[in-house]
Amino acid sequence: MKSLQRLISNFYDLSRFEAGEYKFELKSINLSNIISDTLALLYVDFIYKEIESKIDIEENIPTTIVDVQ
Repeated sequence: MKSLQRLISNFYDLSRFEAGEYKFELKSINLSNIISDTLALLYVDFIYKEIESKIDIEENIPTTIVDVQ
């Protein structure tokens, strides 16, 4: 039943998208900053659970355009 509801919802969203009813608010973001900030939030959990991590984040990741809504 859930898969049918999801399918109907997706079809409805597609119909609205194709009709131009969705308004996008596009913004350029830096994924390196988001990844770094997220990992910083998890740092205490890593220490508490004694997880030693090695994380390499590429410095020059191109910016990404996203819908901020």
